[in-house]
Amino acid sequence: MILRAISGSGSYIILQDILEKVGPDSYAGRVACVMTGGCETIIYVLALYFSVTHAKEMRHAFKGGLIGYFIGVVVSITICNFI
Repeated sequence: MILRAISGSGSYIILQDILEKVGPDSYAGRVACVMTGGCETIIYVLALYFSVTHAKEMRHAFKGGLIGYFIGVVVSITICNFI
């Protein structure tokens, strides 16, 4: 899921490999699907938003994005544990 923060298409290829090896109904398959759907590509979003607005300083946006990303990972694992 570290790749998801950088590259969305690269994370889909890893998701495809996970689903081919263990199947979509396994725990790893469910967690990978939920993480892929629930987490955002932080670097891309920051680059896109800050280039459109011509902002010079990101300030706390990157830290906030990383914190939200890791919370999303933890929540997706927790959700899959209950299901």
